[in-house]
Amino acid sequence: MHIELFRDDNIPITLNLTSTGKNQDVLLKGSVLRSHHSAFSSLFLQEYETEACLVYYGYAQSLMDHEMYFNERRDGVRLMGVMKQSIKLQERNTITIKPGQFILLEGRGQTVRFFFEKNRQYRVFSCYYSQDILTRLGFEPGSLRHKVRPRAFTPEMSAAILQMSAAYYDTELLNFFYENKLRELLFMSLAYEKNIPAFTYSSEDIDTIYAINTMITNNYMDHFSIPVISKEYRINEFKLKKGFKDIIGTGLFEKLLDTRLDRAKQLLSKTNLPEKEIARLTGYSRLTSFITAFRKRAKMTPREFRIQSR
Repeated sequence: MHIELFRDDNIPITLNLTSTGKNQDVLLKGSVLRSHHSAFSSLFLQEYETEACLVYYGYAQSLMDHEMYFNERRDGVRLMGVMKQSIKLQERNTITIKPGQFILLEGRGQTVRFFFEKNRQYRVFSCYYSQDILTRLGFEPGSLRHKVRPRAFTPEMSAAILQMSAAYYDTELLNFFYENKLRELLFMSLAYEKNIPAFTYSSEDIDTIYAINTMITNNYMDHFSIPVISKEYRINEFKLKKGFKDIIGTGLFEKLLDTRLDRAKQLLSKTNLPEKEIARLTGYSRLTSFITAFRKRAKMTPREFRIQSR
């Protein structure tokens, strides 16, 4: 285990190995799944290690207001992104990271403090890059500028994370695939300013739309409403709908349905899961709703697609 978690009373949090055999919600194929349950929260942590990178996808169901800490390593850099529910952390300063945003943390052996609120569900995506890989990429220790302000995942970054969660390669290719995607993410986070397109929107507006796009594509099992998103990200509804269409190229609801369809196609072609289970994993409570939505967008039924793709 490469991450140490503990509570504010300095009591270590023990994460126990959990079987992934029947857990179809695991997003990182080949990952090690660990969990911890207490009166404070239930935690699930997926971990996958490559030669020079370590990626985590964590879930937390908070049962009461509490704090959690982890000790950062003394070298390298960590890209930490929030996928669901705004989370407050304290490293040098106290920072709130909204869903769809990330921050780069330089490894200095510091303690990072998280604040969890009662009855909230959190999802966090984290990549640790060792100093060895940074040196091979041309970065000397301490040369990476510390990103104090959270930035939104660009559509390209969001797509890379989504591709990692949908990987079905064999072990050798899977490791190669993850490593390359993690390097892509690091590059895009460092070259972030150059990724912003020239629209008639402010940099802050584009950041907000990017974050909302990532939040939707990485929580496609959930249901969203324009008023709730507008309030969460402090953007008026008209600008939200028009801005999303202009910047992402499609409407919010269409983006959600397209993401669900893509995921359903992957599960139909790469697994033997029954259609009812695939419906659940793509956000549909009823099989009939799933079949209707699939047929409308794919012009064929899930069963017809599965036969055709084999």
